[in-house]
Amino acid sequence: MEKFKHNKTLFAAVLLLLLATSVYAVSPKVVKTVPQNGDENIRPGLRRIKILFDQDMDRQGHSVCGGGPTFPEIVGKPRWTDKRTFTMSAKLKPFTEYELYVNSPTHKNFKNLQGEPAVVYHLKFKTAPVKGKAPGPGKSPAILLQKARYAEETEGDLDKAIELYQQTIDRAGQVQRIAAQATYQLGMCYLKKGEKKKAAEYFGLVSNYPTQKAIVEKAKQQLKELKPEKVDSVFEQMSYQTLMFIADKYGKLAAEAGTKSLFCNAHIYCVDPDLAVYSGGLGYHYNWTAHSLTGKVKLSGTSYPNQTLYDTNGQKLNTEIVEDEKTKGFYHIYWTPDDPLKPQEALYYGWSKNDKRKLSPLPGSGKGILTMQNQYGPKVLETFFLVLPPELAIAQDAAPTDSRDFGDYKVFWWTKEVPQNANHVENVMIQKAGKITDPNAVSDVVSNVILTISTCAESDPRVGQSLKKLKSVDDKAALAEIGKYLDSEKPTVRRSAIFVCWRGEFDNIGPVEEKLMKLCSHKESFTRGMSAITLGAGKVNSSFETLTDMTLHDNDGYARRCAAYALGLYGDKKAIGVLEKALEDKDPMVKSNAEAALRMLKAKPPIDLSTPEATIKSFVKAVYDGNLEAAKACVSKDGHDYDEFKEMLATESNHPFQAMIKAMDASIPVEITSKDIKEDRCKIKWYFTLGRVYYFGETKMKKGMHQKFGSYLELVGDKWLIRDI
Repeated sequence: MEKFKHNKTLFAAVLLLLLATSVYAVSPKVVKTVPQNGDENIRPGLRRIKILFDQDMDRQGHSVCGGGPTFPEIVGKPRWTDKRTFTMSAKLKPFTEYELYVNSPTHKNFKNLQGEPAVVYHLKFKTAPVKGKAPGPGKSPAILLQKARYAEETEGDLDKAIELYQQTIDRAGQVQRIAAQATYQLGMCYLKKGEKKKAAEYFGLVSNYPTQKAIVEKAKQQLKELKPEKVDSVFEQMSYQTLMFIADKYGKLAAEAGTKSLFCNAHIYCVDPDLAVYSGGLGYHYNWTAHSLTGKVKLSGTSYPNQTLYDTNGQKLNTEIVEDEKTKGFYHIYWTPDDPLKPQEALYYGWSKNDKRKLSPLPGSGKGILTMQNQYGPKVLETFFLVLPPELAIAQDAAPTDSRDFGDYKVFWWTKEVPQNANHVENVMIQKAGKITDPNAVSDVVSNVILTISTCAESDPRVGQSLKKLKSVDDKAALAEIGKYLDSEKPTVRRSAIFVCWRGEFDNIGPVEEKLMKLCSHKESFTRGMSAITLGAGKVNSSFETLTDMTLHDNDGYARRCAAYALGLYGDKKAIGVLEKALEDKDPMVKSNAEAALRMLKAKPPIDLSTPEATIKSFVKAVYDGNLEAAKACVSKDGHDYDEFKEMLATESNHPFQAMIKAMDASIPVEITSKDIKEDRCKIKWYFTLGRVYYFGETKMKKGMHQKFGSYLELVGDKWLIRDI
């Protein structure tokens, strides 16, 4: 403790330096790729493509651009392997020229930590013929596979085995038997190392060898047994901008605490619109010793054993949480460094509880009380951070130390010097926020949303974060402002505005209907097609003739297929004749969308939402029948599961919940076992009977067993809608 006091000035300076983010004034650049740019003799088969940048990058997004026969067939999910390296697996054909772009003039999601887009980089390479380079003596894929199995099973050297299995895949080329076996064994090696995510990735890649049925089935079984770890991390609930603000604020507070010879502690609470609370915090461990720390290090104590710790790059720390031998319910957190922690250096980390909890709303009010509390032990400078979406607000008497509004999230914080062994408690009333109507504020929010989305691919997480901001704005005011951007001459901005009209979940798009109708005759096909989809989804009465004319007569296939699908969304059976004509279109995508639209129009009568029991039964039947639009109509937009069902609609197949419902025995009715209605809320328990074997995580559910649920519904107008399934 004496060293802490004598070095308090040094401590503050060092900590500020450690917590400061490096500022780059120049755009990041690609400095290396694997394969190398211009290489003309790359071995075909399953390969990894790596892109290395000259700066630390924002790992929330990426833009790998290209298309057509020269674009590699990407296998699995691309990922960041560290803060500067982006990796993806690709299946490469022999004797083929490939090319792709890192960023493009319109897609710029490879960015550094300051949001500066990477310089556009054009990567080209060519694969060797089928035989590739002649393997060296004793290095045929079959021999390499044997050596890898020996390293794995006899020597127990998993790292050596992994390297040899990768070499085996590289040399196997078109020999599927060997490549499939090596890929499966890679999964087994990572499973033995405890790296379940990597194991699952390789087991998934085995399906690229469909002729090897036995190995494919073994890999599928391994995937079933690999139950994914469920973690409701507080750090995944807020935007990157919000998280960086909290980290920066904590760094300054930690430096201030150091000058006062105090410890610094921070808790973070994030509440979602459905009053679910995610919690965690920030901390640091400073190495005051004269030697590097390499062994097990005690970080802190906790009463929350079910938590995960992360470093500043978002990677999980190697930690062990052990219960105290004397004090029941109290645990010690130990960390083992991957790299030595040198003298006068600090580990800066975040921790998150692995589960969320629900605030109990006060009866009939829609409000809830959040209790933020902690007993640190020694005297401490402690801060509680509260993060709320635009839909929520705190009561006026909450009296935080300060606050910051980022549009998509608001951050409040309470900072206090807490005496030794004192319990620091803050009780905060959380309630629904009023809608923004002030013209200037509306303009700021809409501008931010549209301009952000105009730079993103649809899969970019910033799209969803931006759309959430609109929930804080009055619908009519927002649409009136969005209408201004529909006139933009800049294609990306105009299309972004159309996309927001479509995906913004407005009950009525009346203020922009006329402009969207005009855009259906715009010279750009993307603008025409997106406008058609938006009009169909909005069920705009005056758009029917425009949509039918586009379906049959537009000169561009993209616009025709969008219009055809829009007729299905529009929902009027008089479009059936037009769609049947569209089945004769030469463009297969137009035909496919016409078929989908016809399925929508020929679907069974509207669902019954008149009682809680009817809603549950309608919902289950709709999911079982694959009528996901009808299933979505059973779920409240304010409900906890609404985003989950939007995801299910987007995937249209293979969604875990849908797969579970499809295992139901449809000949046995859904059974309601209990119902408790209080005013406009209802808790209902129900089950369905399985008609075949189904795996629920690691649990095997047999035919005839009951799958039980406890669901919450709310009365909206005259409809009972599901809030939580």
